[in-house]
Amino acid sequence: MDTSVKKTTIGIMSPKKRNNKIQADFLQKLGELLAEGFSMKDALDFVRILSPSEEWIREVQQGVAQGGRLDEELSKANFPEHITSQLFLAYVHGHLAETLIGCGKQLQEYEKRKREVAGLLQYPLLLLLFISGMLLSMRFILLPHMDSMTGFSAIDGAGLTRLAVGFVYYSPYWLPSLGLCAGLVGMGVQLFMKKKSALEKAAWLSRLPLCGTFVRFYYTYRFGKEWSLLFRSGLNLQEIVQLMQHESAEQLMKEVGKGLERELRQGHGFETALHQFPFFLKELGLVILHGESTGKVGTELELYARDCLQELNRRMQQLFQYIQPLLFLFIALMIIAIYAAMLLPMFSMVKEMG
Repeated sequence: MDTSVKKTTIGIMSPKKRNNKIQADFLQKLGELLAEGFSMKDALDFVRILSPSEEWIREVQQGVAQGGRLDEELSKANFPEHITSQLFLAYVHGHLAETLIGCGKQLQEYEKRKREVAGLLQYPLLLLLFISGMLLSMRFILLPHMDSMTGFSAIDGAGLTRLAVGFVYYSPYWLPSLGLCAGLVGMGVQLFMKKKSALEKAAWLSRLPLCGTFVRFYYTYRFGKEWSLLFRSGLNLQEIVQLMQHESAEQLMKEVGKGLERELRQGHGFETALHQFPFFLKELGLVILHGESTGKVGTELELYARDCLQELNRRMQQLFQYIQPLLFLFIALMIIAIYAAMLLPMFSMVKEMG
């Protein structure tokens, strides 16, 4: 199949990022129609009827009608690179309808995770803002009033009293400092990642203590799924490696393809060549090695990729179950500190008066 990039004459689309839900619905509907035997033209016509307000679908229609590939036109419509890359490969292995439906489900899952994270963090963050307001009110209203009533500063107390009051007394300093530090760390990471290649970014993320496991499961699933479809379509290893370096593939896939080609030219096997990529699970190479010995590498890779996706979803769900309790624990400690800062100076004052 010809995989050369065809030029289209339609104008460049708006750089506005498409909503993930809209993109997911479009991909799934289009994939389902193609699976039912619709032609690409008829499927796009029908999806256009279902979503008349989405002007970009008309532009995708025009581009495809003028000879452009679907992945090229969706790239112009600002679909994510990892989605358009999968669609490019689908033109080679022939499972376009299946890939479209799978890509739609990926975007749906991403949107679902975003909603879950927002739901988990919304209430705790509101509580944190409220508590921060309480801390500042105590610092500038309550503590000065208590000091004027008792004639001595609560910050000069001893033991727990000094610790609790100090927590409130210095809140105008440590609260902005925490926010500033978080912002600086975020900017530093962003600048650090900007200078890295796609391969270096994936490798760095895979080594992080908390999210590294999720990164490895995700990339093992992504590449395992794509390789399984390519092997099942009858392509050999050399053809797959060359295809990964095509200009329509995503940047990470290109760099992985170059690394694999370099190792294969040195006489190493595919399983051994994968060792240079820390963002793959070590079992991926073993699955490929076993599949080569049985002659069913495509089928075994597909089953393994499915297991990786299920395990990734299970672990993410488990992580979400821990995030909210930890946030509430932190909030509870702050509330205890606030109450201590209010009550302990009073107890000290009563004790001194007695």
